[in-house]
Amino acid sequence: MHCAGCAGTVERALESLAGPGNVTVNVSLERADIRAAVDPVAAVAVVEAAGYGATSRSVSPQQRRADRERLDADRRASDRRTVALLALAVLLFVPFMIDMGLAMAGFGHNTVLSPRMQLALAIPVQFICGWRFMKGAVQATVRRSPNMDVLVALGTLAAFGFSTWRVLTGGQTHEPLYFEGAVAIITFVLLGKVLEANARSETTDALTALEREQVSTVLTFRDGAWIVVHVSSLRLGEYFAVRPGERAAADGVVTQGQSEMDESLVTGESTAQIKAAGSRIIAGAMNGTGMLTVEATAVGEDTTLSRIARLVDAAQTGKAPVQQLVDTIARYFVPAVLCIALATAAIWWFLGYSETALLAAISVLVISCPCALGLATPVALVAGTGVAAKAGIVVRDIDALEAAASIDTIAFDKTGTLTEGHPRIAAISAPGIGSEDALKLALALSLGSEHPLASAIKAEAADRDISTDAALNIAAVPGMGVRGDINGVHALFGSAEFIRGAGISLGVLEQVINRDPGFGDAQSISWLAGAGRIIGAFAFVDGIRSHAEQAIAALKSQGMHVVMLSGDRHPAAEAIAAKLGITDCHAGLKPADKVQVLRKLQLSGKKVAMVGDGLNDTPALAAASLGIAMGSGTDAARATAGITLIRPDLRLVAKAIQVAKATRTVIRQNLWFAFLFNGIGIPMAALGLLTPTIAGAAMAASSVLVVLNAVHLSRQNPL
Repeated sequence: MHCAGCAGTVERALESLAGPGNVTVNVSLERADIRAAVDPVAAVAVVEAAGYGATSRSVSPQQRRADRERLDADRRASDRRTVALLALAVLLFVPFMIDMGLAMAGFGHNTVLSPRMQLALAIPVQFICGWRFMKGAVQATVRRSPNMDVLVALGTLAAFGFSTWRVLTGGQTHEPLYFEGAVAIITFVLLGKVLEANARSETTDALTALEREQVSTVLTFRDGAWIVVHVSSLRLGEYFAVRPGERAAADGVVTQGQSEMDESLVTGESTAQIKAAGSRIIAGAMNGTGMLTVEATAVGEDTTLSRIARLVDAAQTGKAPVQQLVDTIARYFVPAVLCIALATAAIWWFLGYSETALLAAISVLVISCPCALGLATPVALVAGTGVAAKAGIVVRDIDALEAAASIDTIAFDKTGTLTEGHPRIAAISAPGIGSEDALKLALALSLGSEHPLASAIKAEAADRDISTDAALNIAAVPGMGVRGDINGVHALFGSAEFIRGAGISLGVLEQVINRDPGFGDAQSISWLAGAGRIIGAFAFVDGIRSHAEQAIAALKSQGMHVVMLSGDRHPAAEAIAAKLGITDCHAGLKPADKVQVLRKLQLSGKKVAMVGDGLNDTPALAAASLGIAMGSGTDAARATAGITLIRPDLRLVAKAIQVAKATRTVIRQNLWFAFLFNGIGIPMAALGLLTPTIAGAAMAASSVLVVLNAVHLSRQNPL
């Protein structure tokens, strides 16, 4: 496919199978996505009946990579053929250029080339170099879907046919011929195709790189021996080796060895990360000098690399709302141009200028090719999502990209987002039973939880060499706490509201901890209760995440209003907000309260993005205009968010907004340019102010400029 008309034809053909609205065709990626139950064989047959070639995509990521490599090889072969045809066209166009130069210098037409020599030179260009356009025009006409090929074929054949008629009917040598116009149009269109193909390949580099780095074989430990197997057979929990200079075959945890790994492909982090026993590694990361033994925690389609590739892939095939308008315009564009060309010819002919009628009509046909219009949005979208992926930002779909470009307010969850999410216990107060027994009870309720405070409990218990069995009948209340049965006694561990909600008073203990210096700087306090009475209190502190202050400053420099939402106590939350320069701080919030704060902001006209990481942030992420999840957060948060930050660097929030706005800007620039180009070019051509040669050069240049504008976006340096 090479224009919006082609994409529209394929889309309509596939919609005959899948139904209207269930097909998205991306002209830049040369790909169709179908959201309906259809037979792939039937889908391919429909596309082929429409005059295009197609293959169905495989479910296996390895097979998809092989298919892409095969298609890339086919595309490179096609590009080489186009270059060869361009070389032939240029070679045969040079004599015409010399002849035109001499004519402009006052030596007259046909000084170097006789009419028959011009015909001899034009025939190979028209019917060898330009055969693809004529073949495409016939196919488009048969299926009643006129496209760019129709305009090029009609324009060049008109110039070639009229000139050939003059030569064969014995026209005089002083009569103007227009072979050079037909030759120039085909030459410039081919040149545009070559430049466009080279530029478009740069915008798809991100996805290609992600797919290329998925390894095909892995050294794994099975049946007491190390053997090399295909990566698709690697199972969860198996041990595999990452040798020096190799890429990791799956996500996992290092069990033996030490090395440094380059994770920049996936995370954008340029510094090599030291890996030792207990370290997590990501599929696709490049190992350094050491040998690592790794236990697989995610394999196949579940690895971080595969998920990123899948999300980037899905985002790049989306269709911006403005593209719907472009597709509608493109559907009627070529028929409208044909009518304009006929009207132009008729008017000039009626005025008595027969040759001007021909040249003006040809110029209208050629300059109106809708390539720039069709490419304006897809190439920008592919470039924008690609540069985001290189920075470690995964955009789920085009809607998320559109939403990100409109954001003016950023709301941050505190724990695990602005802070490290690795709180530690600063103090324990349990006057009746002692701190160790209180810790043991809290541990029993926390063993099955992945909450950061539960992790702090488990870490403190490990340091004190305390162990216990998990409580029975455990039930967690997101954002509040957890309850369960310990030795037949019902116990609770969580916020003050959670304890009071169970009808238990904090009693004297609340006054005790207010006088305890260990609780003075606590960012969060959890309460332990059992058998209907309060038992103890735990104070937690958490460090501010690195680069958080820089991230807030960067967002403010973009004109963003920054808000902090926290379930922690007001003094602790306000202290963190003050350190980060956040003046709008809301503390003591339950998950539902965070949603209410976001809705109030939205009702005031704000476009709000919520940045969070935990299960209790999921409602807020869904309620916000845009959800942004930390890659280190929970699966639920990542599934709800429109954007995921693969590495826990808050500076990526500003980068994501910046890339989204830059992508929207490029889309708008491209569309304005495409509409302006046709809006000015068509009237000029109809008025006889453009020759077919100039029209051909301008049309080719318009497509190349649109793609180069997107390439400029794709070359932005990720953070």
